[in-house]
Amino acid sequence: PEDLLQNDEFWQLIKEKSKNHQEYTVMYASFSLALSPREILAEYPRLFRDINEIYQHKANLLVRLARDEEIKDFAGRR
Repeated sequence: PEDLLQNDEFWQLIKEKSKNHQEYTVMYASFSLALSPREILAEYPRLFRDINEIYQHKANLLVRLARDEEIKDFAGRR
């Protein structure tokens, strides 16, 4: 999994699957930069109103990614 998180192709695919910049930012900051929701809010105060918004974006994208066949195929190749 760590190799996958350092793969540029993987992050490009996540960007394509994200509905907006906030979703992508939350995923990248959470998993690549290892920031907590509070740290994400502090780092990107103009993108998010509060921590709950960060949790919601993360949950929404994770649910969609879990069902996405292209993501499953990509992960299976690694």
